[in-house]
Formats: sequence, C-alpha cells, structure tokens
Amino acid sequence: MKKSELYALLRRVSAHEITVEEAALRLKTAPYEDLEFARIDTHRALRQGVPEVVYGEGKTAEQILSIAHAMQNAGQRVLITRLQPDKADTLCAELPLQYDPVGRIALLGDMPEPDGQGRILICTGGTSDMPVAREAAFTAGALGNAVTELYDVGVAGLHR
Repeated sequence: MKKSELYALLRRVSAHEITVEEAALRLKTAPYEDLEFARIDTHRALRQGVPEVVYGEGKTAEQILSIAHAMQNAGQRVLITRLQPDKADTLCAELPLQYDPVGRIALLGDMPEPDGQGRILICTGGTSDMPVAREAAFTAGALGNAVTELYDVGVAGLHR
C-alpha cells in the first residue's frame, strides 16, 4: 500500500465512508503480496523508512524480477544484494536499476539525498576487499547516508 493510499483510507474512515473494522482488514492484508515463492513486504518503507532488501544469490533472475515488479507496483524502492552480472543484465533490460558491478548490488528507485548528520567512512586494507566495501557503501547510500570511500589503505607497503 502506497502512502497516498493509506492516507486515502484514513480519510474514508474519518468521513465515515468505511468502518474502522473494514479499514483494519485492509491494513491487515495489505502489508504483503504473496508471489507463491516469496511473500513481499510492501509496507517496509512505510514502517521503517528504508527499502526492502532482496538477497539475490540463490534466486533466479525471474524470481528477482517478479519481486522487483511487485515492489515497484507498490511504490516501493528495493535494494538487491549479491546480484551476479548475468542476472543484473536481465533485470536492467526490464527495470531502471542502478547497478554497481563491483559490489554486485542494485537499487530500483532513486538514491536518496543524504539526510543524516556526519558521514560514514568505508575503507579497505587492500583492493581485494573492494566488493564488500562497495556493497556496504552502496547500501549506506541507499539508506540516506553520506559516504566516503578509501581503498587500499593497508600498511603492507610501509616502505612506500
């Protein structure tokens, strides 16, 4: 249920167009959509203020696509983690995803402007840590945080 739909529902209760019980039933059944292979939480952003997160590894591209379409239809953003490049190609052909191939992570929806105080620093000791660091940085950004990334700051090369 989109925020606008929730407000419309509440206005209908206030105007005595529907009963509190009818509205409660709508709210009870609205928070998820059953796709048979997954139950999608379409109220996460409303309750938590953050997008749904889909763990992409182990799911087919078609399953991820179905989940992403359901979330998009509910007006929700979705973060897809551990998304292999071949699956990302399939998804990007059908959805306006922002995809980071190094971090293997994607966002369906807009990346928010940072809304918190301070900044998150993501740094790695070496370049082999970059995939996990990129996933963390992308996730932090998708959750509305300002992020600074520093790579290969290890001490193995003190002589340099």
